[in-house]
Amino acid sequence: MKPALQIEPDLPFQYRQWHVERADLAIIGLIILAALAGVFGHNPFERATAQTPDGTLIVKYDRFARYESDTEMNVSVTLNADSGTRFRF
Repeated sequence: MKPALQIEPDLPFQYRQWHVERADLAIIGLIILAALAGVFGHNPFERATAQTPDGTLIVKYDRFARYESDTEMNVSVTLNADSGTRFRF
C-alpha cells in the first residue's frame, strides 16, 4: 500500500505565512479598536473643545470628520463691553 500524498514540507514558506496571518490579525484588531474609539461613528469621545487662555473664544467641534457626513462647529465669543473689542462675522 502506497502513502496517499508525497508532499515535501516547505517550512520557510509556512513561517512566512504565519507571520502574514499574525500581521493581518493585528490590522483587524486595530480596525476594531478604532471603531470602538468612534473613528467610524458617533460616540461620547468624539466632541472636543478648544479655548483661548482668557476664555473669550470657545470652539466646540468633532474630532473626526467623515466623508459626506454633516458636522457641527460651535463658536462662542464673549466680549467685554469696556475693552472696545469688535467682533465681526
